[in-house]
Amino acid sequence: MKKIALLGFGTVGQGVFNILKEKKAELKKRGFDLEVKKILVRNLNKVKDFDPSLFTNDFEDILRDDEIDLAIEMTGDLENSYIYISKLLKAKKDVITSNKSVLSLHFEEFLNLSKENGAKIYFEAAVGGTVPVVREVKALSIFNKIDKIYGILNGTSNYILYNMFENKADYSEVLEKAQELGYAERDPSDDVLGYDMRRKLRILMSIIGGGKITEDEIEVFGLDKITKIDVEYLGENYRVKELALGKFNKNKFVGLVEPALFKKDEDLARLDDANNMVEIYGDYFEKLTLKGKGAGRYPTASAVVCDLIDLLSGNDWEISSGNDLINENKNFKASYYLRTKGDFPKDLIASQEEFKGYKIIRTKEILRSDLIKNIKDEDSFFARIEEND
Repeated sequence: MKKIALLGFGTVGQGVFNILKEKKAELKKRGFDLEVKKILVRNLNKVKDFDPSLFTNDFEDILRDDEIDLAIEMTGDLENSYIYISKLLKAKKDVITSNKSVLSLHFEEFLNLSKENGAKIYFEAAVGGTVPVVREVKALSIFNKIDKIYGILNGTSNYILYNMFENKADYSEVLEKAQELGYAERDPSDDVLGYDMRRKLRILMSIIGGGKITEDEIEVFGLDKITKIDVEYLGENYRVKELALGKFNKNKFVGLVEPALFKKDEDLARLDDANNMVEIYGDYFEKLTLKGKGAGRYPTASAVVCDLIDLLSGNDWEISSGNDLINENKNFKASYYLRTKGDFPKDLIASQEEFKGYKIIRTKEILRSDLIKNIKDEDSFFARIEEND
């Protein structure tokens, strides 16, 4: 019997606990005899409805327990989760984490600790929800040259934008609904400002490139500036999605998270609800598309349990590292949709019209840095035009 610990018993933690409990017999039939021995929580008074012997508020109870050699970290606590994961790996205990914030911040350090101590670290749920993008990228990178990864890596942002366009709803109204459904946090900044997707893209690009790409090297523009004006102007023919883009040309890369504009019949434009969708481009397989839920208790918990099964089955691919990678964001060019009240250089404009008191501009293919530099109105919204990509 494999005895494991859960760190955190919130939305995802309870989802994992329920799956392991409900599917215990089926998992055992397939060779996975699992027991949750300890669960770390902050407040023991909040888990009175469960078996009290399962719970502890002292991490050392788990760290010192020689019977526990695998822990699943789901705390969402940036400072303490770093301590937990580091100490577990140093104690030669395997780790599964759904915490993209701590993983992105300390990715290379955790990989090094894993190698040095012979302990595994798995993190599928931290990146793609139910979409097994980490597994595919790790395996494909062994023998493929991946030159592009592209798509939607945040279910909350997709839920908001999908409903704004399909239901002609206000941003604030849809955001409130997303919070009620548990897709968005009370403070939704990470999702709507693009930071959550940036962390996930940083992890994937570091795996693909075989070197360190930091969060700061990925430029980001969120969806919080979009309004019903944009929906009314674009909605008949187009859809907007918050999009992650990672491109490689040998050791050079471009990393962006920003809104993108698609014709409404394209695959990414039609992606609904809180789904994620990722396209991976490589030399031997051309394009691989992955799609699935990106937010919610059980989609994330399901990804955690898949990591658990992969770890116990020995399904692992070593991540290469040490490559020197050069950031080429400054040279990235595209055409953009821009809604603004400010002036914009005429020599960068392909077309312009007035709509409800705003200037609606389609830029020529320009440097992204020139777009940012020349936006004077802080309430402006822009989206990269992807219809000819």
